[in-house]
Amino acid sequence: MSNRTIEAEYAGGVFRPLRPLDLDEGQRVTLTVAEAEQAWDPDRAKAVMRELAAMPLENHADGEDRTSEDHDRFLYPESK
Repeated sequence: MSNRTIEAEYAGGVFRPLRPLDLDEGQRVTLTVAEAEQAWDPDRAKAVMRELAAMPLENHADGEDRTSEDHDRFLYPESK
């Protein structure tokens, strides 16, 4: 059998594939578990690009460099 990647949901102590698999009943397999990445959201990506394009190229008006704050705000929006 060849190696392949499948998406599954874990519930009640059991992995449930999200699509049918071509496996024989009782066939043994080895699972490697990796957390799924967040789904790509093109609308969110466009919004972030608009915000980045609107950012000044220079320091803030008060002369402070807040590059790391801006960086974190874009990379970790849920921690606002």
